[in-house]
Amino acid sequence: MINVILIAPPSAGKGTVSEYLVNNFDYSHICTGNLLREEIKKNSKIGKEVKDVMSKGLFVSDEVIFTILEDKLSNVKGSLVFDGNPRNVTQAEMLIQLFDKLNINKPCVINLDIDKELLLKRIIGRRICPNCGRTYNINFEGMHPLEGNLCKDCKEPLIIRDDDNVETFNERYQAYMDNTYPVIDYLKNQGFKVYTIDVNKELPKVFNEVEEIISEE
Repeated sequence: MINVILIAPPSAGKGTVSEYLVNNFDYSHICTGNLLREEIKKNSKIGKEVKDVMSKGLFVSDEVIFTILEDKLSNVKGSLVFDGNPRNVTQAEMLIQLFDKLNINKPCVINLDIDKELLLKRIIGRRICPNCGRTYNINFEGMHPLEGNLCKDCKEPLIIRDDDNVETFNERYQAYMDNTYPVIDYLKNQGFKVYTIDVNKELPKVFNEVEEIISEE
């Protein structure tokens, strides 16, 4: 199967599509956030450095991220799905260099296109169980919690993440448009195949289009 780079604004479904590829086609999920958390959990030298930086509310440098990423890619087999990297053109340049260094086949790019208004509904309606982590959404049928805002599994009261608000959403969305969205054209100009999927529709239809892309490749 072809390697895949997923590009999408926050909460557009990168994690959901990644999970689909992992569970159904044995892809390896390459998520920068997960890799950083794994290093912290291992309490490695670089993990301690990452923890210190993040505890101060600062961004981990590209150099550190790509050191961790190179180690991961050197020890993983099979097809890859990149979720959350690259976030900007500089990271895209570094990722291409890493592909060449490790002799990794050039991925295709899947752009998950979604209406901004729908994204906002997803985020401000999101409710999370603090016990099991199950996610609900009060704005969408089929995703409602139990009456009283309780988890269906644990019966625990659900919580709202501190950053699930309009102001934070607008900041993150604008950051995506300014920094990450230009990566699509950059990679296209570098010879990567770019596909766009409208993810405003139901998930089964989105998954069908993803499967068509990776099968075609």
